[in-house]
Amino acid sequence: MPERTEDQISIKSAWGLCEQGQRGNNEDALFPMPTAQGGLPESRVFVVCDGVGGMEKGEVASQLVTDLMGSRLGNRETVDPSDIEGLVAEAEDRITQFIEEHALEQEMATTLAMVHIGTDALTVAHLGDSRVYQFRDNRILKVTRDHSFVNDLLDQNVLTEEEVRVHPKRNVVTRSISTNAHRHEAEIAQHADIAEGDLLLLCSDGITESISDIGLAEILGNRAWNADRKLQEIGSRCQRQSRDNYTAILLELHGPARPTSASASETSHDGGHPPRRVRMAAAGALMGLIVILTLWTAFSGSPEAQPTPSDPLPAPDGAAISASEDNRKALEELSTIEFPVQTPDSAGPADPDPLPPGP
Repeated sequence: MPERTEDQISIKSAWGLCEQGQRGNNEDALFPMPTAQGGLPESRVFVVCDGVGGMEKGEVASQLVTDLMGSRLGNRETVDPSDIEGLVAEAEDRITQFIEEHALEQEMATTLAMVHIGTDALTVAHLGDSRVYQFRDNRILKVTRDHSFVNDLLDQNVLTEEEVRVHPKRNVVTRSISTNAHRHEAEIAQHADIAEGDLLLLCSDGITESISDIGLAEILGNRAWNADRKLQEIGSRCQRQSRDNYTAILLELHGPARPTSASASETSHDGGHPPRRVRMAAAGALMGLIVILTLWTAFSGSPEAQPTPSDPLPAPDGAAISASEDNRKALEELSTIEFPVQTPDSAGPADPDPLPPGP
């Protein structure tokens, strides 16, 4: 790759792990493959896939997709969403061909979590429950939204966060890369909100079933550890706690000298609904507007309560003004498409084995 300039995004360090865990075989795959020391070879694209359980040859599907994405996009300086959409369709055709050639009785499928590092923007694509996180200053800045049965119920307020973590169908995905008879659309987002030292974590659900979002933020926010040591800690916890294969890629980034704000730089290429967080914020904002307007109407409609020029109606500590401004901003979020934001405050219960804080 050409030498980095100050106004470009680039990779400071890249680390990966892919472990069988307590399963009989490993259906996870990643690109590029790590060296014996855990470092990753130079690449612009990074991929984690997890073969869907309950189907045949999940390890074939995951390896096929990681190899295809890596070989086609690994050295590309720029990537268009249509490139990824085309590769997903090609992968589905290849999976279909494999099933026919080997006379498999069942289909095979895989999740996808992928990041392409351009010089001025990231491209993030995913299907299923493998995730991409962006961390900054020991907090989760962004995280992809799982395409899963339980997450759909969570969005509908049928399940709580706590119920999702123990639900018997928590591993059932609603989107995957499978055959061309069941095509699913990848959720693709591009954004340029990158700062110096940002961390990107791509991982299969073997990681997230073992470590909560708060636990991940604690590990990745430990300033006493470098990126390699942080990924080792993630692997160590999964070795003790995960019942699944577990795979992760951790990227430490150089940001441009003047990072672009998220609101001005993010685009999405998914036809789904706005994130649950955005919908709830908008609903709360609308309810707030209704309450304010109702109170104002009731107050102004009462002769005894009519304010006079010498007795102006005060906003209590500026609450009405700030509420109006907050509502406007919340409503504007409906047109802001991103890979959904999640903070440690909304990330579920704390990790049962918290990491001691760094110095």
